[in-house]
Amino acid sequence: MKRELSAILVFLLVFSASLTLTQAGFPPRIEKVTLVHYLAQSSGPPAWDENEDDYRLIAGGVRWWDVPVVYVVNLKGSGLEEANSLGDLDKDGKDEPDALEILQLASEEWDDGDYSGWGGVTVDLFEEDPETTDKSTVGMDGVNLILWSDLDEGVIAVTHLWFIPSMKKIVEFDIEFNTDYDWSLTGEYGKMDLQNIATHEFGHAVGLDDLRPPMDWALTMYAYSDFGETMKRSLGLGDQLGVEDLYED
Repeated sequence: MKRELSAILVFLLVFSASLTLTQAGFPPRIEKVTLVHYLAQSSGPPAWDENEDDYRLIAGGVRWWDVPVVYVVNLKGSGLEEANSLGDLDKDGKDEPDALEILQLASEEWDDGDYSGWGGVTVDLFEEDPETTDKSTVGMDGVNLILWSDLDEGVIAVTHLWFIPSMKKIVEFDIEFNTDYDWSLTGEYGKMDLQNIATHEFGHAVGLDDLRPPMDWALTMYAYSDFGETMKRSLGLGDQLGVEDLYED
């Protein structure tokens, strides 16, 4: 009992000190977490499905305060720069690179749930119609950036997330996709499906952590993916419950 009271007292002192420094004009402390999306090891899927209700929150429940979130995309190195044959995927009447429209579908799956039709959340999480950029440096600089980079073998993508722990507030994210893999917009065999992987990464961007138990293999936030996989495009029950926990009061 004494140990529990001591832990509570330490937390209150740290929180009070952080609040006092912020009120005094000192900038709040910002932390960074890096989440790695790995290539799945070849083994048959367990006998569970997307109806599992598991989810994990990053750092106990950090979330965006200022929405909708704007992000920009650097397609260099993706192999998808010139792809523009799939039509108006996001149904906005604009002629845009297919990859941008696919990324919007991925981000909006967490927002309005339009791709799978699950209904989404009431909060408008992401700004539509992302723009392209030549920016190619990952780091906390006020820009939410998506780009392709030369990552380690076996790593499909990485999401970097910056947040203020004392406020449970997300302030920025960057997403890197690995140039070592061939990327597809249509779930081609032997390639990484952009919408599948991006939907997972946007899950980190809204505040959800990876899932690793084998029973969660069919959920979007499962930590491993494979070539030609498309199941993560649609949120499973646990993914839906997670984003609702963060953004539905």
